[in-house]
Amino acid sequence: RTKWIRALCDAAPEAPRLQSAPDSTGNQSILHSAQLQGWLSKRAVHYQGEHWRPRWFAIADSTIYWFSGYYQVKGSLTLTAGTRVRDLGPRPNSFAISTPEMERAGLYLGLQATDTERKQKWVTEIMAVCSQGTIDPAIKPHLPLPMR
Repeated sequence: RTKWIRALCDAAPEAPRLQSAPDSTGNQSILHSAQLQGWLSKRAVHYQGEHWRPRWFAIADSTIYWFSGYYQVKGSLTLTAGTRVRDLGPRPNSFAISTPEMERAGLYLGLQATDTERKQKWVTEIMAVCSQGTIDPAIKPHLPLPMR
């Protein structure tokens, strides 16, 4: 994980940061003010290969947070203008989120919902948060475009 964060920092030194485990103050307010929250599986790549782990996610303001344990923020990603959401096949109901800075570094946040309806709900909310984002044409037929 450290290499992944370092690669992002090197690719875009002034970019919004993918943060890991901020202090616990305010974590409850994140959940109380979240526009959307629920379970998603998060993709992690380790030296042994790919691994998907269920995490509680919340979107508050312009940031998506994931939690590990009770009110413990594991990480976050600031959603910026130009954020892209694309299908992440072949896993069903999976999608990838990448900011322009992440794209330049070849990185993305891989997520999987339990069903198509939940996937659409999450993608729609992410795109509403960063209204200038683009949806990959591969998943466009399944998702409404954000209001401009």
